[in-house]
Amino acid sequence: MKLTIPHISWNSIRFKVIAGLLMVTVPLIALLLYNNFYSIRVVHNQVAFSYKNLISLYMGQIDDRLENTDRNLMSLLTSNYDLRSMTSSSDNEYQR
Repeated sequence: MKLTIPHISWNSIRFKVIAGLLMVTVPLIALLLYNNFYSIRVVHNQVAFSYKNLISLYMGQIDDRLENTDRNLMSLLTSNYDLRSMTSSSDNEYQR
């Protein structure tokens, strides 16, 4: 049982249609793949930039809140007379 490969005629209409179809579709598929990988890279970069800006925003908000907390604690320490009397007490009634 011998396998024979049919002879392909270079001038047949079947060969010309298939060759023309391949010459059109192969570059289009290559362009589609390039476009997909490029768009994936652009979206990843935009997401990373967005996350970076969001982290900077949240970090600034946390810093502001910590500064407000620090100011509130300092004003509490300087204005609350009970706390000042505990630290500068001459008698030892708090240490017992």
